Amino acid sequence: MTADGLVLSPPQARGNDGDSIYEWLKQLEQRRTELERGRLLYVAATRAKSELHLFGSASMDSKDEKIKPPRKGTMLSLLWHAVAHEFEHGTENKPSLAALAPSTAMLRRLPLSWQPPAVSSAVTEPSIQESTVETDAPLAFDWASETARHVGTVVHAELEKLMNIPLQQRLEWNPASRRSIILLMLAEQGVPDELRGTACDRVVRAVDNTLTDKIGRWIIGMDDTIHDADTELALSGIVSGTVVNCVMDRTFVDEAGVRWIIDFKTSTHEGGERETFLESEEQRYRHQLQRYATLMRAWKPDQPIKTALYFPLLSVWRELK
Repeated sequence: MTADGLVLSPPQARGNDGDSIYEWLKQLEQRRTELERGRLLYVAATRAKSELHLFGSASMDSKDEKIKPPRKGTMLSLLWHAVAHEFEHGTENKPSLAALAPSTAMLRRLPLSWQPPAVSSAVTEPSIQESTVETDAPLAFDWASETARHVGTVVHAELEKLMNIPLQQRLEWNPASRRSIILLMLAEQGVPDELRGTACDRVVRAVDNTLTDKIGRWIIGMDDTIHDADTELALSGIVSGTVVNCVMDRTFVDEAGVRWIIDFKTSTHEGGERETFLESEEQRYRHQLQRYATLMRAWKPDQPIKTALYFPLLSVWRELK
């Protein structure tokens, strides 16, 4: 044995009984491997956030048609004491192995001389005109519109997180301190590197405007005057004979007992005619919010309902009459 702990030994002669030290070391290694496999199984299972699905495969003994224990050393063998009854119960209503014998039905094939029937003369081929578009340069992808859409996605995610934390944490929320996280979220959405900084500025400004605007603070519950609030509430139902699925950005009941349904819109408008722009946005989303109200009315028939749009980047509130 050397100073660093290395064990050296000549090879064992063929036919000799196993050396006890070798057997002991072998068992230690097997035990270490088993513990490591159990650790990996534990880590993998405890990382699940809301659901955990475990899949295992066990074979059946062809003689007595009973489930055989899994091979030793597998992860399923580590859990077998807890899940064996699930496998056994799953075979109670299964057909026997004899019933699973291959079918004796003959496979029928078309003869080699078979030909498809001729097309009737009454069937005419539609006239298709070829169209070509000549361009001097390939069409460029509209990164501005795509980035605006991703900005909206991240703003919704940030506001959702903000509205789902305790009030004290909401009061201490600093949007600028989350720039690194927002940049990562924008990158995951596919925003190009050269546009990511500007996009991040818009997200921070939208959240900051909401926190400093009186209506924005009321919507996210900063003054603690609303109740029965939900964020990203999903509802499904039938509207005018059609199945409708919707997700409401924000809904709550105010002090007067009115149920509000609010949609966040990260649209922005530069230049004049701002009122015209806002009126067009109202018309654009009016039908959508009417569907939301119809579903909410079916769920909460005793509550008066109002709908509105909120523009975080503009700090603008528009109630839809």
